[in-house]
Amino acid sequence: MSKLPKIEIGSRLFLIEAPSLDPGTLLTSGYYRDEVFAQALPDPNPDGILENIDLSSYLELVWEVVRLREYPHLPSRLDSRFLWADETMARQWHYLRHVRNRINRTEDSRSARMETKATEILPRYRQIHDDVGLTGLYEVEVVECQRACFADVNLISYTKQGDTIGSVMKRAQNYWRGDGADPKHSEVLLEGSVVIRRNLFQSNVVDTDAVRDIETNRAIAASLRWTEPFRQLPGGSLMLRGRMGAESNLPIPVAGWPVARLEGDSAPLLTPDVPVLVEPRERIGVNYHLPHLRAGARCQPILFCDRSAAHYYQLNPYWEGEIEGEWQVIE
Repeated sequence: MSKLPKIEIGSRLFLIEAPSLDPGTLLTSGYYRDEVFAQALPDPNPDGILENIDLSSYLELVWEVVRLREYPHLPSRLDSRFLWADETMARQWHYLRHVRNRINRTEDSRSARMETKATEILPRYRQIHDDVGLTGLYEVEVVECQRACFADVNLISYTKQGDTIGSVMKRAQNYWRGDGADPKHSEVLLEGSVVIRRNLFQSNVVDTDAVRDIETNRAIAASLRWTEPFRQLPGGSLMLRGRMGAESNLPIPVAGWPVARLEGDSAPLLTPDVPVLVEPRERIGVNYHLPHLRAGARCQPILFCDRSAAHYYQLNPYWEGEIEGEWQVIE
């Protein structure tokens, strides 16, 4: 596990917050308490039993009970602001929570289908980011710090069949103990104040320019490569991962979407995952979630680089093109 950095006055973190906040805006913690406390309980049925309880608020109260009983020195989620120490994770969380389902035109990410053609990504992405109501993403500076800690957000992001009060409290103990916490993948709880320093989506989608130089295009295409065959990830036969590498002479960073070409269909389709960023001398994993495909189907993973992926990482100029992987049979 990586050593966790100290959060203190002057620390730079990343925040998902209301849209159109100007640099210099001061934000204090404690807003979440009112949101949880204002959650209305459902009306009981004729037998006086509550049904359809909002589990997110329920989990928050369980987490607070465990904190008060065993970890009172740590910041309360009810009194904290939630931030990220890693910019890439902040961008991914913003995309997964506020953008992905709208691109795939579904209300439920669990049922997101591969229905968006690669050529449709840009207009849908641009429409989303042109919406003045889209939640913002910012780099902030800590200006007041009473208490702070790192915690694994995945531990409070779900409930499963068979959960009991005891099993949920055990997970809360793991959360407050810092199990699985690391600076890249964990959320930061801060009791204090931050000030907005930079809007991570300050450039508009249309402001980015594509590389037009033929030699640069050739150098980029020659510098990117798939470094190993695709393999299936644990936990699902339709979850694949390939690895892409970039030579040291890659002229500029390149951003692209994981898309898949299915046998018999010439138009690649967007897989419900975040775009990836490839930089010189890096080797990265590229995930492909391929729901609703039958065993025996053949598909070709592709990295589809366009203006929308470039905007996601604020690259200017950007490269347009496709990096094709090997055809693969779904087991």
